[in-house]
Amino acid sequence: MTSFFRDHADAMRVIGATFAGHRIFLQESTSWMVRGTRDGRPASAYHFVVTWLPHRALIVTGDLGDAVYSGITHLSNIDDTVRLVREASFEYLSGKSTHKKEFDRKRTAQFIVEQAYARMRDTFDVTGESPRDTRVMDRIVSWNDSSVARLTPTVHTPEDRKDACRALIDDDDLAAEDLIEIAGDWEVCRHSWSATAHWHYEALRTWADLMARAKVERFRQEATR
Repeated sequence: MTSFFRDHADAMRVIGATFAGHRIFLQESTSWMVRGTRDGRPASAYHFVVTWLPHRALIVTGDLGDAVYSGITHLSNIDDTVRLVREASFEYLSGKSTHKKEFDRKRTAQFIVEQAYARMRDTFDVTGESPRDTRVMDRIVSWNDSSVARLTPTVHTPEDRKDACRALIDDDDLAAEDLIEIAGDWEVCRHSWSATAHWHYEALRTWADLMARAKVERFRQEATR
């Protein structure tokens, strides 16, 4: 698939030629509306729709936003799909979705603080013959102390360190580039799934649990006929 075009006219030419012989075919799919109830009647808050495309994808749409889960082997029949969703971990399903991990500023700052203290602790010499590695902590304290030139070594007390580390973790304005500079390591950035990814995972789990419960109830009713 071509990912770069000279301009829109070039895109229209290439894509038009690619789609020239396409025809419409029916695609099997089934959708379920999942919503809460209030006083025995359907409620609209936090409703969502799950659409199953056999062999292809699971799609979640609605108040929670949209997500597509694909590249999953057990989508050939609905029973296997429900079983997969009920048993799969959050990491596995999210990794098969349109969600992407995002830069996590707070986790990154916490990681830098942990690394700074770990370096100081691991290089502590009771004899005093070898200096402790305080380079990362020096930069954290210097960043927090406007009276000191930014990112230059300084003498700091335990209280200075606590204040600076707390400020680093709480500063929501710090960008990834700032934290990389303070840590002195471009691999320091941590990434996490968005809150929406967690909502969609729990939505799918809710749908799968309801599907499994409905199947059990259907078997029970058939057995009593």
